[in-house]
Amino acid sequence: VLPAIAGRSGRPLHEETPEGDLARTFFHPTLQQALIDEAERAGATIARPARVREVTPATDGKQPSVRFDYDGDSIEVSARLVVGADGRTSLVRTALGQPAREHRSERMLTGVRLANVGGDPEMGYLIVSPEPGGLTALFPQGDGHARAYLFTHEADNSAYRGDDGLRHFLDTAVGIGLPAEVVENATAAGPLAAFSASDSWIPEPHGNGLVLVGDAAGMSDPTWGMGMALLFRDARVLSEALTSFDDWSTAVAHYATARVDYFERVLTAEDWLSDLMLSPGDEARSRARHAQHLWGTDPPRAIDLPGLGPDNDLSEEARVRFFGEDVPMEA
Repeated sequence: VLPAIAGRSGRPLHEETPEGDLARTFFHPTLQQALIDEAERAGATIARPARVREVTPATDGKQPSVRFDYDGDSIEVSARLVVGADGRTSLVRTALGQPAREHRSERMLTGVRLANVGGDPEMGYLIVSPEPGGLTALFPQGDGHARAYLFTHEADNSAYRGDDGLRHFLDTAVGIGLPAEVVENATAAGPLAAFSASDSWIPEPHGNGLVLVGDAAGMSDPTWGMGMALLFRDARVLSEALTSFDDWSTAVAHYATARVDYFERVLTAEDWLSDLMLSPGDEARSRARHAQHLWGTDPPRAIDLPGLGPDNDLSEEARVRFFGEDVPMEA
């Protein structure tokens, strides 16, 4: 549990959902293992490590199938339904044969897991640059580890490569506002990666006995950290559909329709936040200050993307209030 998040002021802000849920931070491999263990206890057969080589959609009355390497053998299995939870480079997505849609971002995401991190282990940081267009975040994961991110308007990721890449990363984060003492002794505990913070999705995340969940179905702008939340929502909505409909084709179509709808809503909310908080220029800074001042006096104007996701009010009236367009800006 991560009960506090700090911004540029360094003041801890304690936030929770209307149900009282607090933010959580975790090391992804630990979560993955916990889910695999739970699946095995529930009766699933686990083949790990394995490498998927081919996914074949259902055709001519044949069930979809997956061919994979495991324990020195090449194995092919067929199933009533193949669920692709295999990420942004999904083979199941490729087998569907649908071209992905993409909204290219001008921002670059750079992330790394750090060791020897200082500061309060129960406080994370989410700091927007005083010159909009940049953002840094750090989320402790226990035992002096943390996951750290930069989102910047840089077109070239070469500065983050090689021996000096981590130093450039940490210096940039501190320049945006991350307290220097938090990362002064930090070392890399994993690879430092940089790539475009783009949205990418499949318009119809199912077909011919295949269905996509998580990043395989659609990856939203990672600036706003919706990936894991979307995956869990996908798993819940799909499993509820499969247990509610006798016809699994109907169930999968029901899931896909819902998924497209709430993914589009997440994209809308992220667009609002990116437009307001990360647009460069004097006019953008004035607009952001105006909106944030109104949020302070009237909190329901803001949207809670981490807490409510697609369940935020995203109507036109809400948009006007979010940007403060209903109140004249001071000269």
